[in-house]
Amino acid sequence: MKQEIWVYSAKQSPRLDYVLNFISKIWDISFKITSDIDEFTQIETAKINYSHQDLGGIQIQPQKLLFEKGYKLFDFSNLELDSFAMIFFLLSRYEEYVIQERDTHNRFLGSSSYLFKTNRLKLPWVDVLIQNLKNSIHERYPDLKFKEKEFKKQLTIDIDQAYLYQNKSFKRFVGANLRDALKLNLISIARRKLSYFFLMKDPWDVYQELKINFEHELNKPIFFFQVGDYAEFDKNLNFKNKAFQKLIKNTNKWASVGLHPSYQSNQDASILKTEVERLEQVLGKPVAKSRQHYIKLDLPSTYQNLLANGIQEDYSMGFADQLGFRAGTAHSFNWYDLSQEKETNLKIHPFCAMDVTLKNYLRNTPNQAHGKIRELENTIELTGGSFCMICHNESLSDFGEWKGWRESLLSSFIS
Repeated sequence: MKQEIWVYSAKQSPRLDYVLNFISKIWDISFKITSDIDEFTQIETAKINYSHQDLGGIQIQPQKLLFEKGYKLFDFSNLELDSFAMIFFLLSRYEEYVIQERDTHNRFLGSSSYLFKTNRLKLPWVDVLIQNLKNSIHERYPDLKFKEKEFKKQLTIDIDQAYLYQNKSFKRFVGANLRDALKLNLISIARRKLSYFFLMKDPWDVYQELKINFEHELNKPIFFFQVGDYAEFDKNLNFKNKAFQKLIKNTNKWASVGLHPSYQSNQDASILKTEVERLEQVLGKPVAKSRQHYIKLDLPSTYQNLLANGIQEDYSMGFADQLGFRAGTAHSFNWYDLSQEKETNLKIHPFCAMDVTLKNYLRNTPNQAHGKIRELENTIELTGGSFCMICHNESLSDFGEWKGWRESLLSSFIS
């Protein structure tokens, strides 16, 4: 029989239910909520008193957040006194609904987040709070058995452009050569010609090498392919390209494949629908996973559109400009839609590091990046969860500006 912890709360709240559901999955322990003081005081087993009254058990004094509806700007530091409210605040991404700061791509940045401003972004703060609560409960109720912490690693790879040179249209081939000619970049022209006519391997064609690298690994990478129309920020191959389709199908035979919704699709749900249908057509099966191109995550519309198009799992919960834990956790969780005040079936898988963040935003060398990756990995080992990182086929190519990066990025995932 599953173990139980009783929780007293004077009011019912879908937000409190959500927090307890999340903790329950991590601990493998059920929560039973009661609003009956007499019933609660008579309970002699493990219990949490979520009220300002002295009723026995582990006491957490509530702020108002879990008993409100909607969202508004307030002093977030007040939540430090209420671990349940802080957990909800971080998981729901409450601050992203009320803070208007955005970058040129209309993204909420890590530097705007509460955890960054309080120097805790590189800590999975939700997981720390849950661990602290677990320690308090175990000290008072030593017979209660919690599930052992789980730690795993998940490499994810975004395919913004499947190849640097090969399989692109002749128009793009000529245009790129003209641009290089104006810059007198003769080496690039030579490489492009040799690759385009299949006289040498394309520099970004890393797929077979990755397949060999992960042949004996239990956790295979997840590849997110972009199949959107060509545009300023969407430059992949045409989804009808036979070589591109073959690549997607072959990758799906040994790894997992999801959709990398185009930059354009974030503003137009009909474009997202088209791209889901395209990838499903290539794979011959429903598409369940996604990650937003450029990490363009606009709540609640982005997640509502994913749900409306059959996406069940999303891997966009992280920041482009900072390392760390956007939602304060390394554990997967269901998205809570604040606009509708309900827990949804969309499963969120957070990531804590990205190749572009390490190199372009933080200006790290490969050795510095390796050290920061290891620090994050070690932190998650202590609290439990999944060390999830984003790479690109470009960054794993050891070519051009990414020369020397491959080993630093892959070392955590290959035995």
